[in-house]
Amino acid sequence: MYSNTAARLFVVLIACTILFQIALAAGVPWGEFAWGGSHPGTLPRQLRIASGASVAVLLVLAFVVLVRVERQLQ
Repeated sequence: MYSNTAARLFVVLIACTILFQIALAAGVPWGEFAWGGSHPGTLPRQLRIASGASVAVLLVLAFVVLVRVERQLQ
């Protein structure tokens, strides 16, 4: 029961993080809240690419957690 609740909370939090990283990659000027805050405004191109790549990593993490919880519930 606790695993299921923790997994749901994790997925909600990771979804928020994914949306944040997508926004950064798209050029939303939230640079002071990401990557150490050393780039206020829109991130430079390299960090925007890194934000896009981090989305892929976060999606894999969410998938792994969901698969493991599903196997545990069976």
